[in-house]
Amino acid sequence: QLPDEGLIVLGIYRSDGHYAAHPAPDCRVACGDVLVLYGHTDAIADLDHRAGDDGDASHARAVQRHAARGAARG
Repeated sequence: QLPDEGLIVLGIYRSDGHYAAHPAPDCRVACGDVLVLYGHTDAIADLDHRAGDDGDASHARAVQRHAARGAARG
């Protein structure tokens, strides 16, 4: 669902040292994994500060912000 927020997952460094390049859209992220992302700095920072937050509500707000950025560009 991250592409809906304007974020593209380029890869995942797994906690076991494995690197998953171009992960599938349904790929699960585990505790200790590190995401390699492409997107707006503010969207990445928002994702980084979501721990403990309601994931669905945060995702919905991020999708709205991404849509507003697109609308502002015309």
